[in-house]
Amino acid sequence: MAIHAIQALNNWFIANRLSMNISKTRYMTFYSDSVSNSSLVVTGQSVEKLSSCKYLGLIIDDELNCRLHIENIYKKLVKYTSIFYKLREMLPNYILKISIMLLYIPIFFMVLKYMQTPNLPTLIN
Repeated sequence: MAIHAIQALNNWFIANRLSMNISKTRYMTFYSDSVSNSSLVVTGQSVEKLSSCKYLGLIIDDELNCRLHIENIYKKLVKYTSIFYKLREMLPNYILKISIMLLYIPIFFMVLKYMQTPNLPTLIN
């Protein structure tokens, strides 16, 4: 089925004097019952199959769960948390509190707001 869709898309591109860049084309199957090891080939070039991809800031995997997306958010937030954890020994307490209010909280909320998706519970109003 994917082979027919890609071929139809490629034929439409050719008919409209456009070209499909096969080296940048990827595909993903969602909840496939049959495990297919066959590869997609368009105009003699193989199309890569992905198990996950990042689209508009949301990491989508072939099982449509949010595990990879949440891991990505966690990594971003841990990076900033560790920076402030190391700074707490170098800065006086009052400067650290101000820097947390001016830097960390906006970064924290920016990451959460940007990574927020419609299918996840709203963390920030």
